[in-house]
Amino acid sequence: MRDLPSRGRCHAAFLLVYSARVRQCADLEAWLSAALSKPTQQAASLDLPGMAGILLDSGLAKLEGRIVAGRELAKLDRVADPTTFKGIARLLLAYRPPSWLRSVVIDGKLAQEFIPQDDLEAIAWLGDDLERIIVAVHNQLYGTADEHFRKALGDAGELAIMSAYRGQGNHPRHVSLVSDRFGYDIELGSPAQLHGVEVKSAVPATAGRIILSRNEYEVAQRMGGAMEDDPGHLFLQSRCDKERH
Repeated sequence: MRDLPSRGRCHAAFLLVYSARVRQCADLEAWLSAALSKPTQQAASLDLPGMAGILLDSGLAKLEGRIVAGRELAKLDRVADPTTFKGIARLLLAYRPPSWLRSVVIDGKLAQEFIPQDDLEAIAWLGDDLERIIVAVHNQLYGTADEHFRKALGDAGELAIMSAYRGQGNHPRHVSLVSDRFGYDIELGSPAQLHGVEVKSAVPATAGRIILSRNEYEVAQRMGGAMEDDPGHLFLQSRCDKERH
């Protein structure tokens, strides 16, 4: 689950920022002690040390003679309610973004299938606000221009692979232009021996990790298991060595 803003973590963050305001906490030990002293049954069960470390490492709180909450976090230290916890969740996502955040907003909408299942379960408590929060943080960090660039890069990668197959005398079909439901981008062969090719385009900074949607994964399992000696689903990475500036 890494540093994802589960409800428990957001509750812990609230207790810590509240304690920083009402107490003069000279150091980390005093800060944790103040948060643990709050009259709530959950305080002792929350990972307050871990959350304190996240707040300090991310700059949402600082030790400046005493523990001081950052300006954005300090606005969320009054009432322990769902609205406050969701505000804290948005801050944590922005300051400690998960690796998948850049890839899960497509055409301004959340594509939940790109979020790992365990991670999705951790933030499911956000309910109807889940999409709004993630899209807002995505736009804050990467902007809509980044989404357009990723789309153009993906299209270019698929066209490059199509061209390479044609150059080898093959007759590929660019099925991603028709629909995303196939679970792959390019189709080769006949119905009796069908190959699906999923193309993932990357620049050097993103080439080390590939994110699959649940549909892509399930289709790959299905096609891969159908042919013992000849896998029916291939993954190809198209890499652009010159990043956008």
